[in-house]
Amino acid sequence: MKFENIKYSALNTKANQTKKEKGNHLLNKKNINQQLSLIQEFSNQIILNRIKLISNNMIKIFSTNSTKVWN
Repeated sequence: MKFENIKYSALNTKANQTKKEKGNHLLNKKNINQQLSLIQEFSNQIILNRIKLISNNMIKIFSTNSTKVWN
């Protein structure tokens, strides 16, 4: 094998390795973004559930107090 062929082969291998690493990096970035959006969605759901719970409790308190006042 000539030196030029070895050099070309090594450069080609390095280029393929770099493409693969870049692809893995983009894939990891995509996975991280998906996980972050799921966490955000989950957090929003928790916040909404807390707001509903607080609202329901306030409705109960006000309805109980208003019946006491009227009676």
